[in-house]
Amino acid sequence: MSQSSQKSKMPIIMALVIVSILVVIFLVITKKKHPTSGISQCPATQSSKKYSFNTDQIAEIQQILLETIREKSEQFISAVNDGMQAQQDKGRKDLEKSATSESKRLLSAAIPLNIHEAQVKLIAFIDPLCPHCQTFEKLALNTMDQRKDVTFYFIPIAILGENSEIVSKAIITAAKLSPQKFSTFIKKLVEKYTKLDKAKLAALVKDTGLDAKKFEKELNSNETHNKLAENNNLAKDLKITGVPTVFAVQGNGGFVIVPPTDAKDFGKIIDNIKADKPLTEGFNPANENADET
Repeated sequence: MSQSSQKSKMPIIMALVIVSILVVIFLVITKKKHPTSGISQCPATQSSKKYSFNTDQIAEIQQILLETIREKSEQFISAVNDGMQAQQDKGRKDLEKSATSESKRLLSAAIPLNIHEAQVKLIAFIDPLCPHCQTFEKLALNTMDQRKDVTFYFIPIAILGENSEIVSKAIITAAKLSPQKFSTFIKKLVEKYTKLDKAKLAALVKDTGLDAKKFEKELNSNETHNKLAENNNLAKDLKITGVPTVFAVQGNGGFVIVPPTDAKDFGKIIDNIKADKPLTEGFNPANENADET
């Protein structure tokens, strides 16, 4: 039997198993003995009293469930995996739909990492103190050095506490004061100042070649504060559940989520976006990455 045929029959198998379990549990519940004769008894009237399992019934039901799960363990595991995958797929599609409907807000909030326009646009929600976000930022910088057909955009949000808020505001400030030096600011941030706090921020500003007084003023301005608040609200409205969350902008203006992958396959995703193909066509990043770890 082919894998697709097995998968199509899985819901039927699980439905039969579940129905069988429910039937047995129903029989256990309704198997009420006559107090004197010991025979099964049907209730004469419907009682409004809430029925609960007694100790013997609970033990019997538990035994039935354990035996069924033991006999059908592979089917149960497969059904759980299918259910989890279906839930993830639905969540991804809902997020993509929401992002597409809020495209104007996304594009307005996005800060370009490089100043030239390119065919492929990738927009990432990041918390600058998140180690996974820092890994993605390094991947973006390396990719940007190697090819000019992709532009990366960052939307900084603060979800990891007070220092995250400070660094997110610093990213917004650096981009505003000098778009030309923004990629340098990000590069030094992820390479030398990964645990940046307010005390180390002055060193980063100086290291990047930005004006310290202008930076301090802009960092503490209402405009910067409101910009970060808008980013946080956008992430909340989209129901962003983790960072980095990366979107690719399709030719029709729609947004699709870029799956987690490594540097080796990231170029394939960019090529697929350019060709207007499914992002993972020709490879499976989840399986390939799993084999390498």
